[in-house]
Amino acid sequence: MTRQDEEHRRRWAGAVAKLVYPLDPPRCAKALVDYLPLLADLPTEAFTPASAEAVALAERRMAFPSYDEIAKPLRAWWKENRPVPAMIAWQAKEAPHYDPGQGFTREDMERGGYHREVIAEILARRATSKAAGRAGDK
Repeated sequence: MTRQDEEHRRRWAGAVAKLVYPLDPPRCAKALVDYLPLLADLPTEAFTPASAEAVALAERRMAFPSYDEIAKPLRAWWKENRPVPAMIAWQAKEAPHYDPGQGFTREDMERGGYHREVIAEILARRATSKAAGRAGDK
């Protein structure tokens, strides 16, 4: 993690502190910054204003949040809002059968049919290349 990522996470913790404990944000921010190493498995992209709001709006037992009261809503928010893996997005652009004028309609793409079809084609290509590799072994 870069120094810039660490600073971004600290600012996020400060923003959450202001939202959840407005009586003494610096005191709360210190505790939240101490939690950050335990959240190192999350990418920096998970620490956004929207995730800060989700954490602040989550139920708490006390005014000053414990680690689980920060980690659980943040992880839940990230699970719902993380971007599509880059590999799928890259391979989706490579779909040779897709023609905007003929193939799928915008409704198909919005329903996810386009992505299911692209993934199916990728899996078919893998199976074909594995079968070809096995045939070459004989």
